[in-house]
Amino acid sequence: MNSIFLKLIGAHFLITIIIIMVMGLAINDITYFLVSIFSCFLYFISGYKLTNEKSNWINYFGVCVIGIFLWVICFALSPDSTNYKRNTEAGLWFFYKLYVMVNSPLNFIESLNEPYNLRRELLILFVTPFTISLFQYLGGRLKNKKFE
Repeated sequence: MNSIFLKLIGAHFLITIIIIMVMGLAINDITYFLVSIFSCFLYFISGYKLTNEKSNWINYFGVCVIGIFLWVICFALSPDSTNYKRNTEAGLWFFYKLYVMVNSPLNFIESLNEPYNLRRELLILFVTPFTISLFQYLGGRLKNKKFE
């Protein structure tokens, strides 16, 4: 296992903490969009900064592998709802949504009244770790171009 794999997973957790802190600024749709763009930028930068040598593309998808593994566990235990706020059966989805905080920092604001759609929510939660890893890969790929 390459060290870039572990570094990018560590960067993911650091970015999650930063997003939790910045989430207080996301009080409407515009600031939510800005926080989402900011988090994508952070993932791109993490891939760029943590790449010190040419690395195989698979090393950039550690966040994706862990995310999909956690998604499958959560779905197996609670396939009927991801809405942990209103359904006590969906408790593990809280931890998964914490793992993919960049998906929607507003998930943790109780006063938000957005319509709940299980299929859309499951799809978004499944694709989010791939998107995170893709931004890290693109940052690392840009840096890899300098090594060629």
